[in-house]
This record gives sequence, structure tokens and C-alpha cells, in this order.
Amino acid sequence: MDNAHALVVGIANYEKINKLPDTVLNDAQTIYDLLIDSHHCGYSQDNVKLLKDGAATKTALSQALTNLAQQSNQDATVFIYISSHGGQNDSSGLRTFNLDELLIHSCSWLQDYLSNNPHVNNSDRSLCP
Repeated sequence: MDNAHALVVGIANYEKINKLPDTVLNDAQTIYDLLIDSHHCGYSQDNVKLLKDGAATKTALSQALTNLAQQSNQDATVFIYISSHGGQNDSSGLRTFNLDELLIHSCSWLQDYLSNNPHVNNSDRSLCP
């Protein structure tokens, strides 16, 4: 899978909200391990980025997405996996969402990124419903 690229993110420990179970980080690690395992997915380890907890900053995520776009072409397979929490409102409290609102809210910054990135093909710019 020379032309396969992936970003795997796991965030379980937050500053202002309750910690998620360790399974969140374990899931991200397991997905990463499966992707680079030659007996399963066979992605090149150089083409798979794993960001967990404190390493998964907005800056790091943005850079990882930029790298994915620059390293990929129209024939590439790109896989993004995120194991994390839901949204938080401005008053630092948890907020409930209906599914449609959650999809739009959680994808908005990524959608903006895809829409404005010159390395992304026009056909790949739409992410959220």
C-alpha cells in the first residue's frame, strides 16, 4: 500500500472535562497498529501519523492534514480515524447535540480546511452533510 496514507487521532484526557476511558487511546493505537501491519493493511509506517492526547493539538492536526494533502494524489487511499469526545460550549459545560447538528459542528473546522486548501481536489472538498 505505497499510495495509502492515514491520520489516526485518539484524545481521552481533557483539561476541562472528565477523562474518557483508556479504550479511546487503545482504539487509536490498535487502528494505527493494524494499518502498518503487513499482514493486515500494509500501510507504510512513514505514511501513517498517530496523534494521541497532548500531541493532538489543533496545530498538529492542521499540519497532519496538510501533509496528507501534499503526500496524496487522486489515486491515493486516505484514511482518517478519530477516537475522542463530543463538543463543548462556550461556558465550558457539556452540550447536547442532535445528530445533524453534531455532524455539522464537529466537522466545520475540517470542512473549512478542506475548502481552502490548494492541495485538495475540488471533488474532495465536501465532507459534512
